[in-house]
Amino acid sequence: TTTYASETTTEEKAKEDVVIGEHDTFICANARVHIVSNFLPINLAVKWRDQMVNAWDATSMSPGTCRNSDECDDNASTATDSWQYATNNDGTVRSFNNAKTRNLHNIKARNETAQTMRKKNLFSYSKWELEPTHPLVQEIEEAFASNEMRNRIINLLQPHHPKVLLATDLSDLFVTYYGGGDFLSKHNDGSSGTWAFVISLMDGAEGEWRADEYGGTLSFQCGRVVKPRFNSAVFFQSRLNNGSYGPIHEVLPVSWKAEADGYRRFGFTGWYSDVNDNMSDRNKAERDQMRAQAN
Repeated sequence: TTTYASETTTEEKAKEDVVIGEHDTFICANARVHIVSNFLPINLAVKWRDQMVNAWDATSMSPGTCRNSDECDDNASTATDSWQYATNNDGTVRSFNNAKTRNLHNIKARNETAQTMRKKNLFSYSKWELEPTHPLVQEIEEAFASNEMRNRIINLLQPHHPKVLLATDLSDLFVTYYGGGDFLSKHNDGSSGTWAFVISLMDGAEGEWRADEYGGTLSFQCGRVVKPRFNSAVFFQSRLNNGSYGPIHEVLPVSWKAEADGYRRFGFTGWYSDVNDNMSDRNKAERDQMRAQAN
C-alpha cells in the first residue's frame, strides 16, 4: 500500500536545523518553477558531490581513453561501482523508441547519433549515469523518499500548490554527469512523474559556471535559464492537475572547455508521484522504457 507524507507540524518544523537558501519562482507553460539555493545540508551536499567525483575518477573514464574511442575498458569498472554512458539510441537513429541504452559500448557512435537526432528535432540525449546499484544512488533514493525530505519539499511548494501530496517512493531517479559534448534535448517530463526535481552538485574551481562559455544550462522554452550551481535545486510540476504536461525544457550541450577549466556538471534528477495524479498505462510504459537497465 502506497502511503503519503503528511504536513509537517509546528513542533517538527522547530526541530529542523536546515536553513533553505533563497527561493525564486517563475511561471513557465502554466507551471510554476521553483529555484532554491543551498537546498541540502552543506555537509551532505559536499559528501555526495565528492562521492560522485571519486566514482568518476575510479572508472578511469578520461576523454582520451573513453569518450573519443569506440569503447571503454570494461575491466576498468565494476557492475556496482561505475559510471555508464546513457543514450536513447544504440548507434542508430530512433524516431519513436525511447528505450534507454546504458553501458560502455560504442560511446563515440552513440554520441554522434544523439547529436544527429537532436538536429532532426528528435528527442535525444547523451550523458553519464551512475550505475543504479551504486550505494550512492541508493542513499540518495532513500533520503528523498524519507518523510523528512518529502515534508521539507511539501512545505516549500505548498504556498503555491496547497494540495501537493507526495508519494513515499520515487517515480524515478538517476545520478548524472554531463561532460563535454553531452546534452538533453527539448522535452517535457510528462511520463516520468508528477513533480520533477533537479539537484546541482557542480564540481569546480573558484567562481561560477560561465554559461556563455560552457553551455550546460537547464533551459526552459519560456526563455528562463538556470545554470549549474553547487547545492541548488529546481522543482516543477511535470504533470499538471488538468492532465496537461509541464514546461518543455532541455540541458544545452556542455563545452569541453568546462572540464579544461576545472568545472564538472554533476547532479541528480528525480520525480515524485502525487496522490492526485493517475498516470495512464501509456505513460507508465514510456516511463519504464526510460528506466531500462544497461544492455
